[in-house]
Amino acid sequence: MAEDNKRKKTLVKLGAKDERYDSYGHKIEKPAPKPAPKPATRRTVEKSVPVNDSEKKPISQPARQPSKATTVKTKEKNEAKPKAKKAPAKKLYSSVPEEKLPSHERRILAREPKRRKNIINAVKVVLLLLLITGVVCLFIFSIGNRDGEIEQAFLTTGSIENVYSAQAHIIRDEYGVTAGFSGKMIATVNDGDRVAAGATIGYIIKPEYENELALLRQTESKITAAQNAASYVENQHTQLGSINDEINHLTQKLSVISATSSDLSQYGEIIKELNQLFETKHEIVMNADTSDAYITSLKNQRNSILSNLNNYMQEVKTLHAGVVSFYADSQTNVATEKAAMIASYLSKKGETGNSLSENALHFDSSDLLYTVGSEVATGQAVARITPDVNYYIAIDVSKVDYSVFKPGKKITVRAKNRDFSLEAEVEETLKYVDRTYVLLKSSTGIAGSVAQRIVDSEIVIDHLSGLKVPKRALAEWDTAGLTARIAVLRANYVSFVYVNILAEDGEYAIVAPSNNFVTDEDEGITSVRVNDMYIVNHEKVKDGQIIGG
Repeated sequence: MAEDNKRKKTLVKLGAKDERYDSYGHKIEKPAPKPAPKPATRRTVEKSVPVNDSEKKPISQPARQPSKATTVKTKEKNEAKPKAKKAPAKKLYSSVPEEKLPSHERRILAREPKRRKNIINAVKVVLLLLLITGVVCLFIFSIGNRDGEIEQAFLTTGSIENVYSAQAHIIRDEYGVTAGFSGKMIATVNDGDRVAAGATIGYIIKPEYENELALLRQTESKITAAQNAASYVENQHTQLGSINDEINHLTQKLSVISATSSDLSQYGEIIKELNQLFETKHEIVMNADTSDAYITSLKNQRNSILSNLNNYMQEVKTLHAGVVSFYADSQTNVATEKAAMIASYLSKKGETGNSLSENALHFDSSDLLYTVGSEVATGQAVARITPDVNYYIAIDVSKVDYSVFKPGKKITVRAKNRDFSLEAEVEETLKYVDRTYVLLKSSTGIAGSVAQRIVDSEIVIDHLSGLKVPKRALAEWDTAGLTARIAVLRANYVSFVYVNILAEDGEYAIVAPSNNFVTDEDEGITSVRVNDMYIVNHEKVKDGQIIGG
């Protein structure tokens, strides 16, 4: 272009001395002299401070208009020059360790993360409150909907029991089993098992038994090693190895059982297996002829240990057949005497002067001790044997209407801890000065009841079966409590039907159809039967209301 080739205008002087302006009329500032460098102690915040009066903004002068050629050329240069990216702002004090900064500058640096943390915590609290509010609203909404629902159920059969809670004193013949010497009681049968006369029901083991058993294993290992070295039992080496492994396995199992008192019924079987293994090993090891004095001394030591083992373990046997219990105390003979007194009284029922002492109908305490796995002393009772015959149950009925306990009536005695439930028959109701007892006789459930003398029980006097419904589903009870109405749903219509109340407890009632208030032609409609749909919350519906369909 022709205008680009024109000569540039020279700078001109305007105004005062040493003042220069460019072609646009802008004043050209002289560069300020650089100050001498100072020793750096710490970095300071740079501030824009005027150095002298010459750097102050001059009084505005009328600007000269640039020529057209200069304007076009400057515009083209600006368009051709790429825009430089803005450099990120430098972080203050980035090169200075924080611990070297003054306290107020450190506070400035720490202020931003603290503010961010406070904002995050505030957001979390708000979100938590919103979540709790939502859950509460949902719960309230669900309750409101549930209150408006109509609860339906099917008529089913069931039973209601007339139950009386009482302590049952179980009285029967008992035979005690005592310890021959002190040690740990190990059972070989379970509590409640029936055993024959002369049966072994356990062992009493002294602490020395396990020590001798370990010593026996060590001695036999020494004998085997010595004989192998002398080539006495080379042919039997493999067999002895398997026998030793089995003995080690059984003795370890025996130690675990005696320590934890678990699976005690296996104890006797393990003892028998060990004895057989010892005999087999004895035949292999002891029959080898040798003049070696060391091996001979080991054999003599082994025989001595075997004889000592018999002194450290004693069998516990019973002389009577019956049901065994390892819950024992010192009242075995007392219980037998009470049972004999009751049996004698019942055998002479109706005779003049025949009476029964109140002491025969109860125990003062029932502190039975479970002896299995515990240390017992010589002469201590470790078990009881109860013959599998009839026994007696005495119940204090002073606080109830005992007229329902008529002789010959069948009732159920059920332990509250569900250990047993047995059927019994009422023998007689006995009245004393302060108390009244009902005497029952039974021969069932003995295995479950041998562990206790006094049992917290539920005495089921009678029970009635029929259509069982919640009492809250019945409306319009009569004053005698014998009749009520139930809302039955048939063909999507609600119909209130009269029913008779046969029995009830605190929550349920046994009902039967009642046709006292309807005609014969309405009987099929107004009677109730199994699998009929009824409304539990009857207050939510009305007679004739349509539900569903």
